[in-house]
Amino acid sequence: MSAATPIFQYSLNAGRALIALAGLSIALIGSDLNFKSIAATDNVLVSVNQQPITLQQLNFAAQRITGSSAEKLNTEQKNTIVKLLIDEELLLQRAELLGIASADPGIRKALARAVISRTVTEFLDRPIDEQQLHTFYLEHRALFSQPLRLELQAYQFEHLEQAQQAFASAEIPTEQRSLLPASALPAHMLRRYLGNPLADIALTLAPGETSMPIQRPDGVYLLHLTAKQPERLSPLTEVRPQVEAEYRRRGRDMALQTRLVTLRQQAQITVDRDQLLGVSDE
Repeated sequence: MSAATPIFQYSLNAGRALIALAGLSIALIGSDLNFKSIAATDNVLVSVNQQPITLQQLNFAAQRITGSSAEKLNTEQKNTIVKLLIDEELLLQRAELLGIASADPGIRKALARAVISRTVTEFLDRPIDEQQLHTFYLEHRALFSQPLRLELQAYQFEHLEQAQQAFASAEIPTEQRSLLPASALPAHMLRRYLGNPLADIALTLAPGETSMPIQRPDGVYLLHLTAKQPERLSPLTEVRPQVEAEYRRRGRDMALQTRLVTLRQQAQITVDRDQLLGVSDE
């Protein structure tokens, strides 16, 4: 088996690694792998349907993904790369079973991409069930909702007395200009303009209410809430293209993940127990 290709994008700090093939992310499924130390003389680490995954492949993949040899990686990092190699081998064997290999022999990246393309195409070719789409829309309503928005005026004063006078008279001096645009803003934009402490206070105000003077290191503030637009779920008729796109995106990722799970369940994976512990051979 030739060395692993750079089709995998890897994050060393991730609790569960993701592999990116043909631009699609697949959540890796599998048992935890726990390495002992690796000696320079060791070779076969894992066998996948009698196809070996070797120390040389691990070192090559580690170099391409992390820029370091396997010996310089910690246990979690080594385990993750071995999982990537197992999943790649399963995809390549699937390509051979489908007869794709004969169309492009010896090119591992193309073979893996061909299996993914076929899996994704099978999912995308299915017509969207209206009930499933509606259920998906309701289950992921946060993705298709207009967030809470506030029409807020924020004024900054140099001295506490100025702010207290404006608050008592309920009149803002004409020379004062609001720090915020006139349009309604979601909470994350308020935090960007005002910072978290002032935004948190603004979110507690009722429409028409003005805050007490708020002393901050850079000045004294008054906040006046003009209106509050509550969170609103956009009707499906308005956001149907976005709903369909997200439904298909998540569906194709799930189809790829399911394919890998099935391949793992059907494969015979044999582990060299001198190197890898805690891994099921099934």
